[in-house]
Amino acid sequence: RHLRYAQAICIRLDDRSALCRRDMLNEAKVVRLDRIAIDDEAARVGRELGSQIVFDPGASNLIRSFPSVFRKAIGGCDILCANLSEIKALARGRDSLQYARLLSSRGKLVIIKRGRKGCITAEGGQTAVVSGVRVRTVDTTGAGDAFLAAFLYSLSRNHGLKVSAAFANWFAAKKTEGLGPRHFPPRQE
Repeated sequence: RHLRYAQAICIRLDDRSALCRRDMLNEAKVVRLDRIAIDDEAARVGRELGSQIVFDPGASNLIRSFPSVFRKAIGGCDILCANLSEIKALARGRDSLQYARLLSSRGKLVIIKRGRKGCITAEGGQTAVVSGVRVRTVDTTGAGDAFLAAFLYSLSRNHGLKVSAAFANWFAAKKTEGLGPRHFPPRQE
């Protein structure tokens, strides 16, 4: 199965129910949840169908405002991809790297995005720094989303954690060389 990215496939009907498009999740290797779509139903159906659940918190201010919602989302995910301010908010006063190691020792894959400095990965209780890529940055809009998409694509192609993180760093860096959220490196690069 190739990566089929499933997001926004569940429609909230009211506070207690959602209509979930199982057909859109059938072939998905990954179901992505973020601050806009923290959806228990999507995660439940995705898990039933064998998908990995990926959570990108997206905003440290929301983490501080709704800590129980975010704790629940982290508890239900397989992969957590957060930036530095988000991981600090999630750690709630604890050391961010210790928090990442703790989550990874419980079976989660943790990626901490550090912008031009690259990222930190945590797996099996161990952390590793993956260096960033130097580019001439024009606009960072969409770089975090580009990072996560490239990371998940690389993992879906059965590349390891370090290779996937390095590819994601490169892809996100190249994305910043142009203006706007839709500037991506040409395929031949």
